[in-house]
Amino acid sequence: CCCDVLEHVDSVDQVIAEISRVLRPGGVFFYDTINRTVRSKLIAIKVLQEWSWSSLMPPDLHDWSMFIKPEELTAILERKGLRPRDMVGMVPERHPLGLIKALRDRKKGKISMSELGRLMRSKEGKDTSVSYMGFAVKRWGR
Repeated sequence: CCCDVLEHVDSVDQVIAEISRVLRPGGVFFYDTINRTVRSKLIAIKVLQEWSWSSLMPPDLHDWSMFIKPEELTAILERKGLRPRDMVGMVPERHPLGLIKALRDRKKGKISMSELGRLMRSKEGKDTSVSYMGFAVKRWGR
């Protein structure tokens, strides 16, 4: 399982190769990561890291160039003997203006990190433009 990991490693290819090596045939690999799009740059980099009025994370936590497009991850999984299965987007439950208000309230100390986490929950959706999750299964005979 790699949750919020793949966008931080120097070589996604090497990480997936090692995951495939240690999985038994039929074993399942779960992941979530951030897509490399203009929208993800705006949200994950600008809003959540760089803009002082809304930042929540350290300024250099994410590097947009290390984000992974779904088709790139799918190709790596397939090359390394993993069969990609379901992939879905992770979309916020709240309207974007509500999310910005929650970030502002946290910056002003009006709500706790716990409350912010509740307000910023995500759900499964079709939109993979910011972040996505899925799984792959190790092929038999490899």
